[in-house]
Amino acid sequence: MLTLSLGTAGVLSMMPVFWTYPSSVLTGTAAAAGIAMINSIGNLAGFVSPSIIGWMKDVTHSTNAGLVVVAAALLLGAVLTLTQRAISSSAAASSEPSRV
Repeated sequence: MLTLSLGTAGVLSMMPVFWTYPSSVLTGTAAAAGIAMINSIGNLAGFVSPSIIGWMKDVTHSTNAGLVVVAAALLLGAVLTLTQRAISSSAAASSEPSRV
């Protein structure tokens, strides 16, 4: 129960920062499209996640496996986000004019 509470606190505390990310890297209609894509993927995950947990429960006779799959998806998303930040930082550094 403690782990689920900490996980929920982590996910809910990152939401304000998460929703500002598309506007910080995209502008204009691209920012709107980015936010719309995030919303669409979130809605799809809300439909698919219960099905995955139910399927994993049928296969393993335990809900733990389904929760591990969902946790792995969250971890993958965190790794991809951190990777994107590193790529954006290195691209920004290489695009700056060099000083002589």
